[in-house]
Amino acid sequence: MGTSSIVKTEENKAIIRRFYEEVWNNGRLELVDELVSPVFVNHGFGSEEGDDREAFKHTISRVRDELKFRQPIEELTAEGDTVVARVSGHGETGGKGSRREGIDGMGAIIWKLRNRQITERWACWQPAAGE
Repeated sequence: MGTSSIVKTEENKAIIRRFYEEVWNNGRLELVDELVSPVFVNHGFGSEEGDDREAFKHTISRVRDELKFRQPIEELTAEGDTVVARVSGHGETGGKGSRREGIDGMGAIIWKLRNRQITERWACWQPAAGE
């Protein structure tokens, strides 16, 4: 792998790290238009509402708001335009006047990037034992 390939791979990992830290975990949805391509396609979890960038933004907002869900990165690996993230997920169900219950699990997400933007996402989620 040449130096430019290594730099590109590291840049792509930094974009995904920024996505999780700033968008998903801190709710900065205004960054979605910067980090996610207009031709983005979502596969897997969250695509039930639509598979484009706007639907993805709505899914992030809804899941964050309803479940207070956060996804810390446990591991990032990459090669070229592909980044794989292993994340833990933590949230809670229930609302005002009802018992809150924790939801936990692990996800494996494959991200594709082009021109420093996320173009595709494939997500697989495994709830924690007993969930």
